[in-house]
Amino acid sequence: MHIARSSTGTKVILGLLGLALIAGSGLLAACVPQVNICNTCDPNDPEVDFDFVLTELLFENARLSPAYGGVGCGLDHRQASNGLTQALAYWLAPNDPVCLYWDTFDMVIAPPGSPSVTAVCDLCGDCANLTLSDGTSIGSFALPGAGAPSGGAPQVRLFESQLPNLSQRSVVNTFGWRGGCASNDIFSFPQYSPAPESNVQLAMEAWPSGGSDPQGLTVAGDQAIVVGVPDAPEGFRMPLRLLEETATFDPASPDYHWRIEKTGTRWDEEFSSALRISRIIIFKGRLVKLEPPLMDAVGQPVFFRIEGAEPVVPRRIKFKASQTAYERECYGTADTPEGDYDLGACIFDDPDGNRVTAPRPATPRYGISQSPSGIVLEETLDWVVEFREAGGFVIPELAPDERFAIEFTLEVP
Repeated sequence: MHIARSSTGTKVILGLLGLALIAGSGLLAACVPQVNICNTCDPNDPEVDFDFVLTELLFENARLSPAYGGVGCGLDHRQASNGLTQALAYWLAPNDPVCLYWDTFDMVIAPPGSPSVTAVCDLCGDCANLTLSDGTSIGSFALPGAGAPSGGAPQVRLFESQLPNLSQRSVVNTFGWRGGCASNDIFSFPQYSPAPESNVQLAMEAWPSGGSDPQGLTVAGDQAIVVGVPDAPEGFRMPLRLLEETATFDPASPDYHWRIEKTGTRWDEEFSSALRISRIIIFKGRLVKLEPPLMDAVGQPVFFRIEGAEPVVPRRIKFKASQTAYERECYGTADTPEGDYDLGACIFDDPDGNRVTAPRPATPRYGISQSPSGIVLEETLDWVVEFREAGGFVIPELAPDERFAIEFTLEVP
């Protein structure tokens, strides 16, 4: 806290960021004059007793980026994360952290009462050689604490909301301005570790200080749903997903499909490469409208539910990638228990036409294959369920209000 005086009396100012202004070269640290910046004051007030006032925060390309398979948060993953798939919701295995990164974190400052005469201090850099927009040179700032969390300094806050109560959120951690920068070579990169069986929405924001924000300078960064999948022997059963008729639907040999879609540039859901589908069950049941709609595990509204669901046995389940020649299949048997297709022991025909049993590793969004250089993630699977009248299989009849649905069980192998 800092006490600033004006002609109208004494004002208590919270969130004061003290910086050292280096007026010239060769100054000893003990001789560096101190410059005060108020990051909670009204920039239009000319009587504020500070050298500069914070007028704006710039917080760009802030992203929540899970690190799968024990990679951890760090510079290498930060650079790679620019090309990783971004999603609205992430299904994570135990020990998969969510990393917090940002490309730009700047303070825009101005003299009190002159909010249009500004300079930009790059918090990811060194705030060197600053010049106001009117051409006045104000030198360089020595940033305190090297970017560690500080009550009076700009910071990044990570909020957590337990689904479905998205309006009730709490701060789970705060990070200094430098933590998520590409230039960070001092601190551990900021991260969040979801608890097993957690189901939360995360939101990261840039704040002007560790206190309140009376000037409304807070900047929203990224947000995402995170589902922590426990390492349980029975696996983790995902919510049912409704199957749709394929474009070439034929009632005599009906095929149905489902796939994860995109909203804008982001996938609706993404999955840790440390997860696998252990089994698949196809259900049939009556479609009942929900009023009001509910929220599913990944924060999406659910307008219908399947009532009286019972398992059915399709002849075959295929999953194929839209961008490559990757295609896999699992045949059922007429006595498949409860329609349970085990992807750890998938029945299929090998290239020589022999019926074999072997694992078919996949997540709901991508298949997993091996190459000489390691694991390959085969993008964007389309799941196709085939019903046929052959070999003891039947085509289940659907009443007008009934639908088929697919259920995936996830495991941590």
